[in-house]
Amino acid sequence: MKPDFAIKALVLEGASRILRYDPWSLTRAERAELRATLAEEQELWASRLEPITPPHAGEIPWFLLATPSFRTLRHLLGDPHSREPLAEATRDRVLGFARSFADYLGAA
Repeated sequence: MKPDFAIKALVLEGASRILRYDPWSLTRAERAELRATLAEEQELWASRLEPITPPHAGEIPWFLLATPSFRTLRHLLGDPHSREPLAEATRDRVLGFARSFADYLGAA
C-alpha cells in the first residue's frame, strides 16, 4: 500500500469531511471522485477481500480502507498483498463492512 493514497483522498474538494469519521457525509459525486482517485487502492483490496464476500454484494468501496475512518480495520487486515486466511473475527468485520457499504456508491 502506498502512503500517498490517503494524501490524495485529502485533496479532493469536500473530502475533508471524511476525516470527521463519517464517510456517508460525502455526496454521491464526491464518493465517485474519491473512488476514482483511489482506484489503485480499490483494486488492491478487492483482489484480497472479494473472494470472502458474497457474490451478490455489488461493488464494495474497498478504497475506503485508505481513509482515516477505517484505519483500525486496515490494520487488522495487514498487508493487502497477503493471501493468508484472515482470523475469524477479522473476516466477520470485513463481511460487516461489505454489508454496511454495499450501496455506498449508489446511495444519495
